[in-house]
Amino acid sequence: MLTAYWIRLGLRLHMPVPVREVLLDILRRKYMQQFIKQQEPKLRTLLLVGRTIKMVWQLNPQLTGKMLFFILLENLSFYYTLYLLRGLIDYLAEAISQGSLMSNEDLYWHLLLTAAVGVVYVSLRSFTSYLTDKQASMVELELDERLQSHAMNMDFAYFERAYYYDLYMRARAANPNAVVRTLVDILKHVLSLGAIAWILISIHWLLLPVLAIFVIPTLLVRIHYADLQYRLHLKNTHLEREAQYLGELLSSNAAAKEVRTYGLGTFFKEGYKQKKTQLITERLQLTRKRAWAEWLTTSLTTGAFFICVAIIAQSIVHRETGIGDITIFLVAFFQCFTILIGLASSLSALYHQHILVGNLFELFDLKNEMQMGEKPIEKGGRNDHVISFRQVAFHYPDTDKWVLKGIDLYLPQGKIIAIVGLNGAGKSSLVKLLHRLYDPTEGTITYDGVDIRNYTLENYRKQIAQVFQDFVRYQFTVKENIALGDIARELDEKKMHRAARSSGAYQYIEQFPESYEAQMGRLFEHGHEVSMGQWQKMAIARAFYSDAPFLVLDEATSALDVQAERDLFRFLKAEYRDKGILLISHRPSAIEQADYIYVLRDGCIVQEGTPSVLKNEEGAYADFLRSDLGDTKSGANN
Repeated sequence: MLTAYWIRLGLRLHMPVPVREVLLDILRRKYMQQFIKQQEPKLRTLLLVGRTIKMVWQLNPQLTGKMLFFILLENLSFYYTLYLLRGLIDYLAEAISQGSLMSNEDLYWHLLLTAAVGVVYVSLRSFTSYLTDKQASMVELELDERLQSHAMNMDFAYFERAYYYDLYMRARAANPNAVVRTLVDILKHVLSLGAIAWILISIHWLLLPVLAIFVIPTLLVRIHYADLQYRLHLKNTHLEREAQYLGELLSSNAAAKEVRTYGLGTFFKEGYKQKKTQLITERLQLTRKRAWAEWLTTSLTTGAFFICVAIIAQSIVHRETGIGDITIFLVAFFQCFTILIGLASSLSALYHQHILVGNLFELFDLKNEMQMGEKPIEKGGRNDHVISFRQVAFHYPDTDKWVLKGIDLYLPQGKIIAIVGLNGAGKSSLVKLLHRLYDPTEGTITYDGVDIRNYTLENYRKQIAQVFQDFVRYQFTVKENIALGDIARELDEKKMHRAARSSGAYQYIEQFPESYEAQMGRLFEHGHEVSMGQWQKMAIARAFYSDAPFLVLDEATSALDVQAERDLFRFLKAEYRDKGILLISHRPSAIEQADYIYVLRDGCIVQEGTPSVLKNEEGAYADFLRSDLGDTKSGANN
């Protein structure tokens, strides 16, 4: 602003009038544009307030209307209580000055009426507090449900982007309960201020302007620092996530063994402390500046109080006001000051919360990019379904590097098709495309000759059961773990036992005292922790429980011993021979069970054929067998 002043002064001194006016006009526009740009976030916040109010109203119009009605009654009763107190004090002061008192009966009735209105006010305040809490709880529950539903239905691609996790973390920081409470508090503050403003104006017209002039800076300071606080939170979101991650490594079961065996505890703890110290330091710097600014504005407000007292004292001296006025002013001022400070805090909190809620709405506004088809997949007893890849090429959305190129692959029902390749060959990306977690960048994937993008997503995914390499260890009962393979259907215990037997999981399940009711994992009370191989058998049982005509086994035998792997394939060929199975493994013993093999290298299929044919050919498959057999012998020697 000081620079702008010197520029304008220089223009006045050295420029001809027409040129000077044109340049000054440009200067004004420039600073006006800057001002508008600075205020744009606040304007967007006001729009979010409207969006939130609309959402709150739509959740339960009856409850919201009832809550607003009782808030209005509460504030009217508060105003009427002050009015009765003022009248009583004025009457007593006048009666004393004239030497005559009202009768005891009149006095008692006046006191009784004032007390009754006060009780009504307190009762209404308690009731509105209950209604507000009820409304806020409903909003919190509804928003949590929407947030979970939204996350559940988002494209898988979002879950592989750091931006999404930052946004989700900020959205979770939004407290819907606090937003609703803050909105209600603001409404109550405004209504209370209306009542007090009327009282102050009736005492003296100068009181309200004086208080407003000195209290408004406090309001502006709090809103300004709320904005700075949010900007700091936005800047440090990644740092907060990193600190949270280090804290979880120290306290979670997943990393507990390595933390202890490698002695990583101190390293993680120091990293956590360093990041948290940085976060706390920056937050305290901002808090210190805010404390000084609020001290200054509060001091101004204290001065305003004594100015108002002086105004009333002058009025009493000149007999323009009565004793009751100064008494009510003392009550009203502290009430007004409390309300104004509360209003400033509420507006500040609203601004801060609505910026966070803005992240919530931003999350809700994210759009899926995958095409949603409408064609259902035909049901029936047929066992000739086919999935085909036709000249499929793919790169991830945030990069131009191709991970798959020109893939032609045929997966018929009733056959075991294997995909082999070294790490980084593109196997995991191919599986993601098969499950339609991503769509191909080029080419098509068809199910019975129809592009899978034409089928409903849910319907298509139900056709493929899977055991992922990074399968989830669900901390549920055995029965629930297996039933997750087809959770929409009522539990079929006969089928559940068959799946457990086929996967080999029954061998340890039947040793539990609770059998299929046993709690898996140590996260909850009375849980049973098992080996990684046994967890993998549980994941396989879950896939077997599904009626899907296709099954993906992605390194599904990596934690199994040789005998367990042999038994698994024996059951596969005996009891699940009607399924189309896509097998991904580094184990030659598993790959040799396949009817047909595709060899991937650098995202391309470089060799294909039956195991017997490929074994006798030189090329990528022979290299794969040599490298894996070498690793196996090395491991055996060790």
